[in-house]
Amino acid sequence: MKKFWTANSGIILLLISSMLFIAACNNTGSINAETVSNTETAGDIESINSAGTADNQNKPSQAVVKEFSINAFKFGFDPSTIEVNKGDTVRITLSSSDVGHGFALKEYGISETFSKGETKTVEFVADKEGTFTFYCNVYCGSGHGDMKGTLIVK
Repeated sequence: MKKFWTANSGIILLLISSMLFIAACNNTGSINAETVSNTETAGDIESINSAGTADNQNKPSQAVVKEFSINAFKFGFDPSTIEVNKGDTVRITLSSSDVGHGFALKEYGISETFSKGETKTVEFVADKEGTFTFYCNVYCGSGHGDMKGTLIVK
């Protein structure tokens, strides 16, 4: 028995350490209820208990998707300010209520155009913190230069 223990003691200690580490990791899975309520892909989290933790903590987490519908009009956007957290996937559905407009967000490489009655969807990961200006990139009249909005990434 002594030979077995001496030859295999390193492997046995490694296995025991690994099991303890895995058990400790499984007991720290708390989740913010606000995050779940703001995500489209929260289907992997069945429920949040009164302590604010997920009841099924062993499922993989999903990215947070923040969705916005922005209507462009002469000479603005509604809403004109959107706010997300760094790392969120941002999905914006664009529409126009009067004439053709555009939506450009230089820092994220976005440049879309759309006509009245048409919708376009843009999606990106908000991987840069800061305040960014989006604007109309289709000339739509005398107030076109003032047609701007703000993206805030916390």
